[in-house]
Amino acid sequence: MKNLKIKILFLLLVFICGCVPAVNGKKSLKQEEKQGIPKWVYSPPSMPGYLYGVGISEIYSTPAEALVRARELSRVELVKQLKVKVYGETSAGVKREIEQGKSKITRTVFNYAESSIEETELPGIKIIETAVSKKERQVFALAELNRSEAEMDLSSSLESIDKRIKQIISGVPAQSKIKEIKRMIPALKLIEKRKKIVSDLKLVGTIDDPAYETADQIKAAEKTAGLMDSLVFVVKWKSEKDRKLASGIIKALSDEGVKVRTSGNGDLYVNFSASLDTVKRKGVYYTFAGGQATVRDNAENIISEFSSNVKSGSADEKLSEKRAVEKLAKKLGNSIAKGIFESN
Repeated sequence: MKNLKIKILFLLLVFICGCVPAVNGKKSLKQEEKQGIPKWVYSPPSMPGYLYGVGISEIYSTPAEALVRARELSRVELVKQLKVKVYGETSAGVKREIEQGKSKITRTVFNYAESSIEETELPGIKIIETAVSKKERQVFALAELNRSEAEMDLSSSLESIDKRIKQIISGVPAQSKIKEIKRMIPALKLIEKRKKIVSDLKLVGTIDDPAYETADQIKAAEKTAGLMDSLVFVVKWKSEKDRKLASGIIKALSDEGVKVRTSGNGDLYVNFSASLDTVKRKGVYYTFAGGQATVRDNAENIISEFSSNVKSGSADEKLSEKRAVEKLAKKLGNSIAKGIFESN
């Protein structure tokens, strides 16, 4: 009987010891929750129509600073899950590419429109939980996306943009090409903004294949590109010394698809002065070209004013000068395009 009691006591001790977690072993979930690590960090919620992302940030200075990072990381993690889903799908939709014009200046204007759109956060993402673990020196944030709510916001924005593009297309055309281009440029910006919204709609995943391009959108882009490509530039120089560079600059601009004249009427008038200096160092010719230009429209309104400096090198003196003139012309064309875009 005594031996039986000893055995029972021994078994009880083994059972109790087995229930106590090891000090140096893996922590149990209850222990971690007591240290400020909530359950959702390891097991985020799962609800139809919702998506969640968890952000974890180390506390390097203050919990408040770490919380800012954790909140941002939770949003990033949520969007990352959406992108994995989208990239893993095969789209059956066939999209038409919008032509961006034949000339370099036209393409540059479209590039400026694209780069003018600021990155915006996906709508509908909310931070619903935060927690701090002082022991682990970590901060946690839980982000939630309501897909239906995001779809409604994005669809509303898309509808508004389409309406504005239609208003621009159906508006009264301006009397001159350059003024009409300025009137159309806001439509280019809206087109790029629309692309971003459509991309976000695909991330949300509630629409299989939202319209990437509309008839008005294509018409606006093609009309603007057509106007840009048809622009005639009249290039004039300020002094006889600049005449030597004029032919090279005119040829370089023409090679980029720009219609250039040296006299008569045009849509834009480019008055420039330039300098060209070549030096030889260790068998290599280095050419330094500099230019200042003013671009005006038919009404003598200044579209843009700028100056450019370029450098080119070659073992052949003429080739060095030719390359410098070409670089200067490209900068000239780029500056003209930027001036047209930003003067709106």
